[in-house]
Amino acid sequence: MRAAQELLEIVDVKGAVVTFDAAHTRQATLEVVERRGANAVVAVKGNSAALHADISEAFRDATPTRVETKEKTHGTIETRLYEFVPASGDCVTNTFKTVKMFVRVTRDDVSHASRQSNNREAHYAATFDDEERIAECIRKRWAIENNLHCVLDVTFDEDRSRIRTKNAAENFSRVRHLALNLLNMKKTPKKTSVAMKRVEAAMNDRFLASLLRLPQVQ
Repeated sequence: MRAAQELLEIVDVKGAVVTFDAAHTRQATLEVVERRGANAVVAVKGNSAALHADISEAFRDATPTRVETKEKTHGTIETRLYEFVPASGDCVTNTFKTVKMFVRVTRDDVSHASRQSNNREAHYAATFDDEERIAECIRKRWAIENNLHCVLDVTFDEDRSRIRTKNAAENFSRVRHLALNLLNMKKTPKKTSVAMKRVEAAMNDRFLASLLRLPQVQ
């Protein structure tokens, strides 16, 4: 948490919206965001029990406004319902004084193949009250997770990496990002997955050379 606060002190975030996962749901962090001229959207889970209780109570007592989106992606139709109520409760009054809006997000994923529905609910707190903008920030945060972090973990097994010595962890992270970008840029006749492109590059020198923009191997 302290590292995030120190980073916010040196990065120019004025006018931006900063998003955090639940580990950074701390008033001290939100105060740094406010002092730096930015707003924040933070996930709220059980580790912030008092704030989470305020959110549950607020949605019981108020009629929320709603924003709904629908998107087709990766073989599913994903519907998201964003519900908003003004922040209230003892935790907001006494601790999270910069929080202005509570958000409840319900995601319903329906598979094209099986038609099975997967329903999930998440809660957020925001330091501003622009509902459309809050919904956009939450969606973009999940896009980063799905399109980058998840891919790096699934395809490159990044989360289990034991590289720790000196600058090695940062260096290898940059190499993985470079490799992922090269694989994503490579167009194939069929929509080949990143994992299969890696296998092809390992087994086919011509394919590897095309990835690296090298002269074709004879």
